[in-house]
Amino acid sequence: MELTETEKAYIAGLFDGEGHVSLIRNYTRWTPTVEVSNTNKDVLEWLQSLFGGYIYTASNRKPNWKPCLKWRLCRRV
Repeated sequence: MELTETEKAYIAGLFDGEGHVSLIRNYTRWTPTVEVSNTNKDVLEWLQSLFGGYIYTASNRKPNWKPCLKWRLCRRV
């Protein structure tokens, strides 16, 4: 599927504002991980439909905050 320039820009903005890349160590292996946090599940489901990965609910730090969801894409190297 080819993304439009607008979709590419939207994904870049999401990642710039709400995303990060990290390396997670699991015993002797490192796992590169891309993650985006958001309170809108539809946005994260759209990313998941484009790139795969999974969505999970993060714990809230304060009781009055909206539930925070995270989309994570990772691959073992």
